[in-house]
Amino acid sequence: MMMHSISATASSPARETPAPTFDQGTVAWSTTCPLEKKYAGLGYATKYCLTDGSTTRAIEGIADLTNFNTRQSQFSEFTALGDVAQKYPSLRSLYVGALSRTIVAVPARYGIVRGMDGTAARCRALLDTSATGGGRCKFEFSFLLGPVISSIDLIELSSDVAANSASHDCTVTLPMQFAAGATLATPFQSSVAFALGDKPGTFTLTVEITDEGATTSAVANANLFIKALTAQVEPFLGGQTMLKLDDFYEQPVAADLVLNFSLTSGSDDIGFTVDPSGNSIILTNRSPLDLQLSRYAIAAGGALSVNALQQEIPAKQTASIAVAATSGPLSVLVERTLALESPLTKAATARYLGFDVVDVADVAYQLGVVASGVDFAARGIASIDVSIVVTSLPALTVPNFTLTNLNRAGNEQITIPVMSAISTLPATLAFSVAPLDGRTSPVHFTLTTDFIDDPIFILSDVQIPGFPAAQQ
Repeated sequence: MMMHSISATASSPARETPAPTFDQGTVAWSTTCPLEKKYAGLGYATKYCLTDGSTTRAIEGIADLTNFNTRQSQFSEFTALGDVAQKYPSLRSLYVGALSRTIVAVPARYGIVRGMDGTAARCRALLDTSATGGGRCKFEFSFLLGPVISSIDLIELSSDVAANSASHDCTVTLPMQFAAGATLATPFQSSVAFALGDKPGTFTLTVEITDEGATTSAVANANLFIKALTAQVEPFLGGQTMLKLDDFYEQPVAADLVLNFSLTSGSDDIGFTVDPSGNSIILTNRSPLDLQLSRYAIAAGGALSVNALQQEIPAKQTASIAVAATSGPLSVLVERTLALESPLTKAATARYLGFDVVDVADVAYQLGVVASGVDFAARGIASIDVSIVVTSLPALTVPNFTLTNLNRAGNEQITIPVMSAISTLPATLAFSVAPLDGRTSPVHFTLTTDFIDDPIFILSDVQIPGFPAAQQ
């Protein structure tokens, strides 16, 4: 029987391997990627992005990279919501920014801004009292202009933008930049200047009207300009303003400019509070001017209710509108315009157009009476003596003059304060009609006029009473 034995020898402990060390560095490397092929592959379209440091968006096409170093606007016209002017009448068009994800809503019109302090419209009368003839008188009209838009149109647009798949992540805004090239179409101006306003999205307009020789009167042109400002029937005094979307958009976007108190840009002239019962809303007119309301909207709990409202709120007064009781927060939007007097007289114009006189002085003004339509011979009239009393300036003396068959026009030059020359000049005209027949008694009668609205008073045949002898 064989026996086997197994012997074992203990081994030495294993030696530890030291951890490897690495030297870190960078090396330039470049390659050419056929993006036009790779980008076209399914699933890649949304994986390539551009970022400007604040926002990131998917690359829209190969031009985003091949033209990366060229001047390229991020804006393009946004048409996914259809006819903008039809759906939102106070807006003209929409432009979407691919990087900023903003939609710029271009207003249909810009007009005079109104607010808690009234309208941003003033006229300064500047006189050179040392000058003679042309160049003596200048009127400087200044306006702050803003978008004439409906707050209801804006909130409805914002809701539609959020619901649209192509724009759900966009924010609606108004234009904030203006470009050169704005115009004002009026023959009465001597010069026009535009500049940025002191409120976001506004700009200023300055119109100068000056004496330009013996044939162009600043007083006459200033009165015609004011008359255009207060016209209550279109077409109104206007022009165009030019809007800039960004520095690289190819052409400025045009919007109409309206210079009339019938179309103004509202700001902070109205406020609201909810009645403690929750069943009504109190609207407060915070301005010194009467307001005409046309629509209102209530936004509560994500819902928007729009209602017609034909109501006038006098200056600094309130009005109440009934609403369904609600306990949550709500917002009220109100469409309104100025409730202008009709007709809008020169005396009432001072409520909307402020006047300042820099150098208080008087100006020359012509008053005239014409009797071209009077049949002197058939009526047996020898002469008509005219006496004028300016009722707003009782201390002013106007020389009398006489009209005859051979001289049917008469006028006198008076000197009046410059503010009277561009506001209102009511007068009473006293006529004394002498007959050709010396046995007939003269006829006396009076008429009234405003020599600012009508510098030449036209005396018609029917305004002259018959002589006593002719009535027997």
